[in-house]
Order: sequence, then C-alpha cells, then structure tokens
Amino acid sequence: MIFLRLVLAASVAGLSTFGCDEDDDNGLFSDNARIYFHNQLTQVGGGSEDDVTVDLFVDNQNSPLQDDVGYTITGNVSAESIELDDDSESLSFDARGSSSGSTLVNGPLNRTLTAGDRYTVVLMGDTTLDNRQLRTYRHQDMDVTSGQIRVRFINTLSRLSGDEL
Repeated sequence: MIFLRLVLAASVAGLSTFGCDEDDDNGLFSDNARIYFHNQLTQVGGGSEDDVTVDLFVDNQNSPLQDDVGYTITGNVSAESIELDDDSESLSFDARGSSSGSTLVNGPLNRTLTAGDRYTVVLMGDTTLDNRQLRTYRHQDMDVTSGQIRVRFINTLSRLSGDEL
C-alpha cells in the first residue's frame, strides 16, 4: 500500500506541474522566477507523517518561503514568486524538518534561477536511507499539436533503480 501511494504521488507530481498552468502570468519580462515545491520525502519503516513535514528556505535562511509542507499527494501545489536582483541570480536553497529545524540536505545548496522562468523544486529520498536530495527542474515551454499533451516524469522513488519504471 505504501508503494502504491509513493508511485501515485510521484506520478501526480510529475504530470501536473509540467502541464499547462492556467493562472500563470508567464512573467517573461519580469524580474521574478516562479517556484513550485513538492515534498516527496519518504520514511519507510516507522515514524509518522510529522517526520517528513518540511520548511523550504530560498535565499533568506532565517524565514521559510513555505513552512509545514507535508508529503505532496496531489499535483496541485502553490507557486511562489521569487524576486531576482538581475536577469539571473544564484540563490541558496535549504529544506529543514519543521519540528526539528535541522537541514535535510547537505545545504544550503546554490541554484541559479533566471527571471521569467518557472521551476519545480522537489525534495526526494528517504529519511531512513539518508539519500535525501533537493532538485530543481526548469520548466520548458514547448508547443504541442491539438489533441496532444506534453508530460515530464520525475522519478522520486528512492528504493527503485531508474530502469524499474
């Protein structure tokens, strides 16, 4: 049952965030970048949901951009707008346990964002395997023909090799 939940959540997160964004104001000529955060951190073999509830920090390491983010089970996540000082800027990212305040990745990690672009940020891995990662994926706008869709799949399952899906 846990495996099915993990596969479903990974699929939903991968499919929905890379599709069309109805409320998206592309912001092509703005000084902002948009971030969509998915918490796909798992804990197999005990513990509770609270153990994988996280705070996401971007640039300001004293105040979370998003706090108390539980395991993402739907594809709909809120978009956060990040104001950049220039056309592109290197920002520090960190994910910390909400209750403990301790970092969950070897962070903070620096990522370069470009103004007007959208990014999916995914916390993945398993707490018991100590293989946690905070990954950033830039959205790629592509035209598709009528009656077709574009899908990007992100495999966040830490207990499977890449060839098993």
